[in-house]
Amino acid sequence: MDITPLFKACIKTVKTRNKAFGIQSPTSEDKQRILRSKPKTAFMVTAKDITSQITRLRDFLLEHREKYLSFFNNVSSEDEMTDAERDQIDTGAQRIINTCSHLLKEFRNDNRKITAGPQLREYMETVTDLIDMYLKAVCKIHSELKALRVKRALDLRKLSRIELPNAKPSIPESLIIENVSAIKEHKENELKKQDGNEVDLEEVDNVKKMDLSENEVAILADEELSAEELQMFESENSQLLNDLNSMQEEVKVIESKVLHIAELQEIFTEKVLQQEQDIDRISNTVVGATENVKDANEQIKQAIQRNAGLRVYVLFFLLVISFSLLFLDWLQVFLVSTKSKRIWSRASDPTYCTTKIQNMDAVKTMKDLGYAFNTDGQLRKVDADGQLTEEPFQFNVSNQHQECQAHYEELGTAITEYIYYMLVSDLHLVRLPVPKDSNNGTFIFASKDYDSKDVLVILIHGSGAVRAGQWARSLIINDNLDMGTQIPYIKNALSKDYGVLVLNPNDNCLPNGQKIPQSGSGEEHTKYVWNNYVQKAKATSIAIVAHSYGGVLTVTLADQLKKEFEKKVKAIAFTDSVHVYSNIKVTKYLKEVAINWISSQSPLDTPLTTPEFDIPRVSAGHEKHEMTSYSCMESVFKFIDKKVCKH
Repeated sequence: MDITPLFKACIKTVKTRNKAFGIQSPTSEDKQRILRSKPKTAFMVTAKDITSQITRLRDFLLEHREKYLSFFNNVSSEDEMTDAERDQIDTGAQRIINTCSHLLKEFRNDNRKITAGPQLREYMETVTDLIDMYLKAVCKIHSELKALRVKRALDLRKLSRIELPNAKPSIPESLIIENVSAIKEHKENELKKQDGNEVDLEEVDNVKKMDLSENEVAILADEELSAEELQMFESENSQLLNDLNSMQEEVKVIESKVLHIAELQEIFTEKVLQQEQDIDRISNTVVGATENVKDANEQIKQAIQRNAGLRVYVLFFLLVISFSLLFLDWLQVFLVSTKSKRIWSRASDPTYCTTKIQNMDAVKTMKDLGYAFNTDGQLRKVDADGQLTEEPFQFNVSNQHQECQAHYEELGTAITEYIYYMLVSDLHLVRLPVPKDSNNGTFIFASKDYDSKDVLVILIHGSGAVRAGQWARSLIINDNLDMGTQIPYIKNALSKDYGVLVLNPNDNCLPNGQKIPQSGSGEEHTKYVWNNYVQKAKATSIAIVAHSYGGVLTVTLADQLKKEFEKKVKAIAFTDSVHVYSNIKVTKYLKEVAINWISSQSPLDTPLTTPEFDIPRVSAGHEKHEMTSYSCMESVFKFIDKKVCKH
């Protein structure tokens, strides 16, 4: 329904009423306030200036395009453009393109620094991209003109290699004949006067040719060519023609390559412009990320200030919990030390068997922690009914890292006691106290009749939390007993009727924190065991297997007891030893009797680069440090057997 007449009537009524009440109608300026144009911003002015420059360049190229390409016209005219003018146009156009590109880059960077809303930001980015596309289109026009000019230049160079026309004599034939006859008569008379002999007509012809011009001589010579010479010239002419054709094909190939280069240059220009945009976008992203980090830091500071009081209470609570944990840990150590003292009080009695009690305590402790070993030597969880499951060890038993670490340490202590039990019950090793005849210290393990065997094998583990019979606690927990313990080495040595000593150099402190006499450090422990147990053994050949820091203990012992050590020790097998970090100099003797199996990706026993000052190095067949002892065990015993049999 059209209500236009009704609207007009309403307007007329309002005007009449306003006039009757003396209300003035709005001025014309007030009427046009809606249609008033907004003031131009700096963004619009700059964008318009850049667009105007690009437009002027485009109009200039299109205006002079016909003259620029006038070399394609066969008819020459006065308006034809010279090469110098074309070079001037190319240089000027390239300069304007570079200037516009630089202005556009600055324009884009300035816009990104302006604080604006998402919609305005998108509008500014779209305008900038459109100007960039416009500039690329104008660059393409200029590139096409340059490509056509290059193609024309190559065509001209190809056409310039053409065959010159045969030269024709400029002297009339009659004049040549008269001149030749006159010269011939003159020469004949002179020769008759001087020698009295007649000159051959052929010589006169030669003299005649000497007096003619080069072009005329060539013409006369052509008239006297023989059939063989003509045939030879024809063959040469065909050869030159073939060379010219091949050269023409090479020129075509070069022309196509030049055109390809021009296309690649155009693509390269576009890629450079695109890369510039990517760099700008990355820069903008980095700036935004920096601003976000700053905002995050400010928010963190504000949160810290708001929660300052709460932080004090939390700190107090953590301190109370920490002291409680320390007390519980001290209590546990005290209870363990008390139990150890009870065991040590009866260790010297050969009829006393502590293995069963230790086994029960260890298994009970592991079950209390929810773990046990299966038949394959793998650590698995125990369910509520006490049955083994297939679920492996889990470190995260709580949200608190300290509780998880404490659980791990408790499990490690239980595993240590279990391995002690296995050494005694399964392998029939005995404990030897350190210091000797003392109940307040540590101990080592020895095979029965170790002191009466001809060959004695000494096992020394590395530093850290490991104890006697262990290579790496992490392998015991996460893999199996064979990989992480010294049990496979002990079984192998016992099967060869070798004596075995298992050292315990990391057990250095009493439960009260005091140092153990004669075992306050790994070096002191190793030297004491040598002087009190190894020295008294009847073995004529001693082999040492030392892992990691055990290599430092071995070279230190060799330096302290040089003569006796070199007399008895016939083989030393290092597994990823770190002896190079000690101050002990490696002697010629150690280089002859020792090999260091180090972690490497190379196959087992592959010779590796060894410094001149170090012990020979070979690959252990595994790149993990903890796995080196297990992975190279077979090669280690081959090496020991070879050295022992040799002596």
